Amino acid sequence: MNIWAQHRCNPLFYMQKIQRACVDNPAYRYAWTFDHSINGGAFYRMVNEVDACSLQYSIIKKNPWIKYEASDLEFIGYPLKNYY
Repeated sequence: MNIWAQHRCNPLFYMQKIQRACVDNPAYRYAWTFDHSINGGAFYRMVNEVDACSLQYSIIKKNPWIKYEASDLEFIGYPLKNYY
């Protein structure tokens, strides 16, 4: 799957893919974690849900299942350095 840079930072892109899978396979429920790193910085967990099929996304207000504040984010680790 080719993922453009603007999609890698957007949880909505992945939530829509998961929810399509929920519709295609209604007997399943999908857990979802979304770890995010900006400009080679540390990875932080922005989403940690046990049932992604039940999530609702709002474009006009903050979504309670997305962690926005730095104090709420769980540190995951650092990315590997690029090398030649």
